[in-house]
Amino acid sequence: MGLLKLLKYFTYLIGAYADKSADLSRAGAVDCTGPYNINHIWCDSLCMYTNHPYASPFRGFGHPEVLFAFGRTMDMLAEKLKIDPLELRLRNAIMLGDTTPTQVLLNSNNVGNLPKCITRLKELINWDEGQINDMGNNKLKAKIINCIGKPGPEWTVGAQGVEVEIDTENSTYKILKAVSVIDIGRVLNIETALEQVKGAMSMGLSFAGMETFVFDSLGRVLNHQFRTYRPIRFGEHPQYIVDFIETPK
Repeated sequence: MGLLKLLKYFTYLIGAYADKSADLSRAGAVDCTGPYNINHIWCDSLCMYTNHPYASPFRGFGHPEVLFAFGRTMDMLAEKLKIDPLELRLRNAIMLGDTTPTQVLLNSNNVGNLPKCITRLKELINWDEGQINDMGNNKLKAKIINCIGKPGPEWTVGAQGVEVEIDTENSTYKILKAVSVIDIGRVLNIETALEQVKGAMSMGLSFAGMETFVFDSLGRVLNHQFRTYRPIRFGEHPQYIVDFIETPK
């Protein structure tokens, strides 16, 4: 029970110019299963002209949107199936011998060890303490997890989680801890690797939780300065915890 059998996926990118949008649309399509093994796939990825700012490559190159949708879907499926969300991801983790959406056979040269990443994340984030805990004084502490990855020589696989304090009275939240476990292949410079991942985590948390464009009726961006376009600022960063799984390629 709990094995993914079929995926029907639809995504689109918008913007006034093509620029790199076509490449981003392609990237989202060829890796539409995320870090999971699914044999039957229907994927449409569209690139459309609109009067909004055009899409361009940043960190992730079209994958954050795919992984966000997959993460929420996996959580909803886990709830319906009454399966632990981490366990559901573990059961469906892409592994050696599986194939990508474009039918590339995965081997030790082009995919990392996602199950090991999930297992290590479970330890670092103290998952067995419970996903939601009542801390009293209208405060909840919640843990949210997801798996990341693109099977292939350019990307690797990993598992991530955050611990969030939620104020149910004021409807506010604070990120307390962010954890990443990445299969890096072989660590050559540990300090450089750690800071690279921490920087990516900071940018990802901003992208997911704070950054957004505000448009007027003509599609013009109204918040085009950093005082109004809000990334995470000094004093708002959580504790960053990073660990690596080494699967030499």
